[in-house]
Amino acid sequence: MITEGAVAIVANASGVNGAAAVLTDELTALGFHMGGATNTAGFEDKLDVSKVYYLPAGADVATSIGRVMGGVVVTRMPVPVSIKGGPAALGDATVVVMLGQDLASNEPVLPQT
Repeated sequence: MITEGAVAIVANASGVNGAAAVLTDELTALGFHMGGATNTAGFEDKLDVSKVYYLPAGADVATSIGRVMGGVVVTRMPVPVSIKGGPAALGDATVVVMLGQDLASNEPVLPQT
């Protein structure tokens, strides 16, 4: 699992309040470098299925996050990314986890190892 070399943020696209913060804490505990949780916006405001977006520098970390989330689809980040505040809200993040309804919870969501 590659946890170094990128900053990731979780964007809540699920409608479950607090779910992005829960997943952010879990990914931090696994060693990933996480930015603050946020919300999605625009056409991806609500998603049924979670996905992980990456910019080229974050590809390896994004792949690792997709794996620990149980095989979530990992794909290149669209421009502009659909998060609150738009591309400027990325800061130095190169990975965005779009947390959909499939994995959203106020309880731990990652498979326990």
